[in-house]
Amino acid sequence: MRPSIIYPRVFVKLAGQEINNSGDLFQALTDHRAGETVTVGFYRDGKLMSAEVTLG
Repeated sequence: MRPSIIYPRVFVKLAGQEINNSGDLFQALTDHRAGETVTVGFYRDGKLMSAEVTLG
């Protein structure tokens, strides 16, 4: 099983683009292709964290 960073995190940045709403997330995702690795910024347990993820 692959690790998941989806729940219960709050995304704030994807590939350097700030994410404030679902429209921002959609735009950031459409700027990249499946198979690309990008950095995702998110809050987990109140702490700002980041991870490298490969888009599927």
